[in-house]
Amino acid sequence: MRIAGPLTRIFLSVLLLGALILASAPSSTIAASGGVQYDQLTRFGVPGVPTPLPDNFAANFKSAVDAAAAFNNRPQGHGIFSMLTNAASLAKASMGMMRAGVPMTYYYLGDWEREDDPGKLTATIYRPDRKQIIHLDLAKKTYTIEDMGAHTPMPQAPQPPSQPNQPQPSPQPGTAKQDITISSSVIGPKAIDGVATTGYGTDLKIVTTQATGSCQNGSSEVSVDDYVSGIVPPNAHTSDWLKRNLTVSPMMYASQGGCTPTVTMHKSGGATAPQDRLSLWEVFTLKGGQQAGQGQQGFSTYLERGNVKILGPVDAGLFDVPAGFTKG
Repeated sequence: MRIAGPLTRIFLSVLLLGALILASAPSSTIAASGGVQYDQLTRFGVPGVPTPLPDNFAANFKSAVDAAAAFNNRPQGHGIFSMLTNAASLAKASMGMMRAGVPMTYYYLGDWEREDDPGKLTATIYRPDRKQIIHLDLAKKTYTIEDMGAHTPMPQAPQPPSQPNQPQPSPQPGTAKQDITISSSVIGPKAIDGVATTGYGTDLKIVTTQATGSCQNGSSEVSVDDYVSGIVPPNAHTSDWLKRNLTVSPMMYASQGGCTPTVTMHKSGGATAPQDRLSLWEVFTLKGGQQAGQGQQGFSTYLERGNVKILGPVDAGLFDVPAGFTKG
């Protein structure tokens, strides 16, 4: 996994170090008998866009699907006039997507996986048992199959956002002192899209000093609010972006470019979110910080899930070419 810059590495180091102290809190569980399906909406905290709330998921998801479809189906053309018209259309459609969010639908059954893009009307199915990736065009009802041989790649974690105006890391190994403060608390119960959840809050802050070589002085702070259901999905390590990446050693990120910090960690607070449960509402906020003397604006990512369904053997057809589809 590529890490975009020193500040991003620090940010991920904080999250990953926090994961090492996670202790599962007691709560009722619902074992997904073989599989689970859910819609997911990802939105971003940007100026001029109201802060999302975990309510009315069905309407919010539909708005996101409509906005994504408008973006993907915007008019195309050639010539100066068409270029100007298309630019205005693109700007309008892009703002619609920014406000509505990015919709996706995910399916898991044993070690089979499927992800649908409702805005593009496409689906991708991962079948490691066949060493295949199946691509579906749901609008045209066509399919293509990739034969991956002995190395079937599964869905990869999204790349972290690049940090603008970041200095290039030094090629020389370096050392530093990193002071990490982690505090956690239980926010309390909340029903989201009809599913009972328990909310957990975590605040993480890292300060790097006495940096040499590839290390850099700086600070960063992140808060995570996570409302977790009692559903234990299959392939839990692949069904959640944050929890999927929390399993990696934080020193992998801290040592990028040869930087080897000496870490001091301070912990306080109560229970933290279980790692093996399906989250229905997550908020990641990277607060203002500084890296090598440069200011950093805070930003948030809001991830909401709904329309959750438990899958079983009768749903195996979701992970194969549907009847009536032709080879594209």
